[in-house]
Amino acid sequence: MTNGKNNTIKSGRLCLLVEASADIRQELLMKVEKALRGGLKMILLRKGSGGEEDMEGLSVGLTELAERYAARLFIEGSPETAEKVGAAGLYLDPEKMEDLPENDPPADSLLYKGGPVRSPEQAVRAEAVGADYLSAGPVSAGGSGSPVNETDLISPGELRKICEAVKIPVFAETSLRAADVPALSGSGIAGILTPAPLSAGGITEETARLSDAVHQLQGAAGIRAAVFDYDGTILDSMPMWGTTPARFAARLGREVDDSFNDSIKYMSLEESAQIFRDFGAKGTDEEIVDQIMDMVFESYRDELQLKEGVVELLEDLSAHGIRMSIATQTPSRMILAANKRLGIDHYFEAVYSCGEWKTHKKEPDIYYIAAAGIGAAPCETLVFEDMVYAAETAGRAGFTVMGVADDSSVKDRERIRKASRLFLESLKEWPGIGNLEKE
Repeated sequence: MTNGKNNTIKSGRLCLLVEASADIRQELLMKVEKALRGGLKMILLRKGSGGEEDMEGLSVGLTELAERYAARLFIEGSPETAEKVGAAGLYLDPEKMEDLPENDPPADSLLYKGGPVRSPEQAVRAEAVGADYLSAGPVSAGGSGSPVNETDLISPGELRKICEAVKIPVFAETSLRAADVPALSGSGIAGILTPAPLSAGGITEETARLSDAVHQLQGAAGIRAAVFDYDGTILDSMPMWGTTPARFAARLGREVDDSFNDSIKYMSLEESAQIFRDFGAKGTDEEIVDQIMDMVFESYRDELQLKEGVVELLEDLSAHGIRMSIATQTPSRMILAANKRLGIDHYFEAVYSCGEWKTHKKEPDIYYIAAAGIGAAPCETLVFEDMVYAAETAGRAGFTVMGVADDSSVKDRERIRKASRLFLESLKEWPGIGNLEKE
């Protein structure tokens, strides 16, 4: 097994065990998506009480979700079934691996072979016949979680022996919650295989907490990633948004005073569209809003400038191997256009827009998604924000917040400062990632 394959499995940290059942398919898919939003990167589909048809039907929905969230789907069963549904991995008893063809499937199928073991001897045999990863368990270490299976438990000590016996990643099959994961300290696991649903509620948050707990269990430390807000943090764009209503009115041939911008910002889209229709705008409410957004897009594409110190900050993070993404409430097409013109597009691996992911910054999902998209857990990710409610949301979710001053949020400056590990009056004050980690 190559190191690349090894690292790919290890980066998953958390694998969700899903059992096929026809009567709860949509509910189960909804719960899995919530887990994916929290950073889940691996899903194992087991036949469960459902038949082959139920399993294939559920696999279609899981495949679509896995693709959207850059996760991997593993199938318990035959190689033919795994390839049929486009799975990334195969999960079966190690004895059956000996019957598989010696040559790996085509590279584009990305098939990883793995399965369950209960002893170091079984683990060694599984590795010898071509396993790329293993699960060991069920493991119980006390705490608030119950084991996947109450019978024939293995201890944390036995789990450690299994991990020490092989060079491939081993996942502990257990229902431990995040607070109980430290009981597996020193075991050497690559992650946890846990059943769905993770909890009765708060699945997204519980997934993120589990990911963080496994990350810390592995002894990893330091900052590996950064998620940036855009408007008011990277781009000096907030004044433009404040004058957008008046500028659109001017395009329609109507001059308005400064109070017009303030009066219209509290209106619904339908109410503001009617005002502009009275000014001569044509089309439905949605079409008028699209016209306004097209005008705003032009500003991003052609005019708006970076805040001072942005390039130096991004260059410092890049030089230290920090992976970066953007979490914004602005449509991604505007961000991408501005970044390309300003020459900073190469710093960011992805742009995540709240509207496109059906969320907002009063809940942490967009930060979880943006961090997971660059392979990071919340505890190892900086979040740069200029708005108080967003900074507080990211902080509660376990991210390290870097507060950024902007004229649009002057009244909230002290609250942003309180929510932040570091508050920057200007990005030119950035101390450098090396100095930050020494604090």
